[in-house]
Amino acid sequence: MGAVTRIAFCGLWIGLAFLWGCDDDSTSSRNRPPAVMITSDTPASIYFDQTIEFSWEGYDPDGNLSGYYAGLDDDLNFTSETSTSYGNFDQGTSHTFQLFAIDNDGVRSDPSIRHFEVLAGAQNIPPDVTILSGPPDSIFASDLATFTWQGTDPDGNLAGYYAGLDDNLNWTTDTTASFSGFNPGSSYLFKVVAKDSSEAYSDTAKWDFAIY
Repeated sequence: MGAVTRIAFCGLWIGLAFLWGCDDDSTSSRNRPPAVMITSDTPASIYFDQTIEFSWEGYDPDGNLSGYYAGLDDDLNFTSETSTSYGNFDQGTSHTFQLFAIDNDGVRSDPSIRHFEVLAGAQNIPPDVTILSGPPDSIFASDLATFTWQGTDPDGNLAGYYAGLDDNLNWTTDTTASFSGFNPGSSYLFKVVAKDSSEAYSDTAKWDFAIY
């Protein structure tokens, strides 16, 4: 290989090394996009009179997160908050919540998306029941234990009750019940649960007593 050829060959390698070095520098300084994730456990469906809430977390590997674009369907607005809520929906509609993070260079993250539908009809509210009266803490085995209770339903559709001692509950539309034939030295727990016409149940109301 002649001297001129060797000089040209070495010059080529030096030039390539310079270009590779510049490429490495540009790669290391290239802005990396931010990321965002919806963290709230949002339902897939709600009733039209309910509110749906979204919360999220964003991250920028370059450390310069500016904010977010968030909104329903295609109506996105800039915000620096990390939560929002929506309500006043039309019945039988469906919506998409969309979210982007954006950094100080205007680079957007991949979208984070949640879909949900709005059910027809109003949300059913469970009934409630309260025991109004019952026996004292201890009674004799020959005594009669009488209970009275009252149920309410915010929707006005109270259907009836399951009531009884321990786990032996029976359906009734009455608001009173009496029990006898107790075993001496034992204890009992009266329970009553209200039920509405939409198959929703109240919490269990309880009253315990012992037998001499």
